[in-house]
Amino acid sequence: MFAARGRALILLPLVVSACASTRLVPLAPQTSRELRDYSVVVLKTGRRVSLAQGRLTADSVLGERESGGRFAASRDSVATVEESSLSVVRTLGLLGGIALGAFALLALALAAGGGIPAY
Repeated sequence: MFAARGRALILLPLVVSACASTRLVPLAPQTSRELRDYSVVVLKTGRRVSLAQGRLTADSVLGERESGGRFAASRDSVATVEESSLSVVRTLGLLGGIALGAFALLALALAAGGGIPAY
């Protein structure tokens, strides 16, 4: 039971630490398209609204707030729209670096004669 919890404590940060990249959505006139699953609308007042599902239309930004409820704002009141997406290359690089570091620490412990303790 403790081994399963220990594995969960080690794997949870690795899964949560997946690298995401954020990019600005161009607000070109007469552009309509779906936004990615996670996006943030920054209003000209400075208020940030997180959307779970969003759509950019010719004259407004629509979507479902992550906190619940619908959101709608005219394009005139929107400063920027940011989209976030998972970066597979960065995530694999992070996981590879963590694995390499763990391997190096284990190799140093074995080289120092410490060995792996037997319980």
